[in-house]
Amino acid sequence: MANLILDIVAGCGRLVTVQRATFACARRCDPVLHVGDDADHFNATASQIATRNGFSAPAADDQQ
Repeated sequence: MANLILDIVAGCGRLVTVQRATFACARRCDPVLHVGDDADHFNATASQIATRNGFSAPAADDQQ
């Protein structure tokens, strides 16, 4: 168990769009989904986000 303090904040307008691919840049630039992005970039980023979110989902054996 851990006792953590989390700060959750909304994005702060540091979006950079390069050839219809959007990135959120703070200390580093990470791809984000944004309406109007190139379909290949959008789909690849959506797939990566879904995979990442799947890591936090309970395993099928643990759901019972």
